[in-house]
Amino acid sequence: MRKFTLLFILVIFTTWSYAQTIHGVSWVNWGNEPDYEDVTGYADNPYDNPKVTVYKAPAVWTPVADVASFDATWELLGDAHMIANPTNTNGGDLYDLDGDATFGASWKGVHDGENFYVLIKYLDINGLADAGTRTFEIMAQPTSPVRHEPTFVASSDSTAENTFSGENLVLNYQNQSYARAVELGGGKAVFADGFVTAYEASAGIVKNEWQPFYIAGWSNNQAGLEALLDADHFWNETDGVIRAVMVMSLDGALSYPADPANLAGERKALLVGETFAFDVKSNAKKDAENVEYFWSADKNNGYASNFYSGHVTLSNDIVTSTRNLKAQQGTRVYIHNGILHVKGGQPVDLEVYSVLGARLKSAKNVSRLSMQDMQNGIYLIRINNEREATKVVKY
Repeated sequence: MRKFTLLFILVIFTTWSYAQTIHGVSWVNWGNEPDYEDVTGYADNPYDNPKVTVYKAPAVWTPVADVASFDATWELLGDAHMIANPTNTNGGDLYDLDGDATFGASWKGVHDGENFYVLIKYLDINGLADAGTRTFEIMAQPTSPVRHEPTFVASSDSTAENTFSGENLVLNYQNQSYARAVELGGGKAVFADGFVTAYEASAGIVKNEWQPFYIAGWSNNQAGLEALLDADHFWNETDGVIRAVMVMSLDGALSYPADPANLAGERKALLVGETFAFDVKSNAKKDAENVEYFWSADKNNGYASNFYSGHVTLSNDIVTSTRNLKAQQGTRVYIHNGILHVKGGQPVDLEVYSVLGARLKSAKNVSRLSMQDMQNGIYLIRINNEREATKVVKY
């Protein structure tokens, strides 16, 4: 009899463990996703998720600490990823980085084996946005970046004859397998003025019976939030340009529970070589109306659903550039208020060239050089007749 009882308990435990599934927050209509006319079902309608490889920083690189090091790192990392999909333009569609380059945001990424650094640049050269309204939302999930397979498989049992309500909820539960979930290490960070104030996602996993519809909550990913609160982020706003870096530790902000049912238990770190779900959203208001763009998602449900997210893979390969980063860290230049400055203030010989190689201006034994009479654009700066030039951008 004792053996039977133990076996019975084991069967119940196994059944309940198998039935643990991920659920999405209640205010997304999961039965009507993706959010396109006459289209339902994520699995049957794959999204064109952008894919990005993020490379490892050179050994000589140090995390961004000022405008000069931000600009040097930004130029090192190559092409930017444009945050250009409009999802709320009640305040107007202001993005023009593909034209005049006066309004809009973009991002780049780099890692050092311990942290993923999200560099973001937000331009509002003409001051169109309401003061203090330009912010970012950064979304990630380190495991199950496409969907949670146990949820997707279990959803096949939620047919009408198996639910209390007599409803066929298969599509609801299949779509919820794509939900960004705290139990999978997922979160949406609110990032403004150099501070993270929330890291939230759907929360609620265990379904021991086939209910009419399971309601998940919206909750902080506490472990991820604590890591983000401890990180040394960067934020600078100068001449209508926000330069910002959000730091996501691989063993903290990008970690996930070994057992999704035990948020307080052992956690696993994202490993270099792995792929995770990721997206960045820029927010602003103009005349108190929203102006919002995503990088990957083309619908505002991208905050809650990984279906719309991009896929980022961390590589062990070292980032390369045509410029010598080590030399830059010894002597770097940057532009502030139309003045070319030498970091540290040491006097050097400066030469300013166009991108076509024409020398436009020069000065000897100076620590700054006015470029206020020059048009906005990209310039190459040669220091002390060095072989390699430094690229700067005048806004």
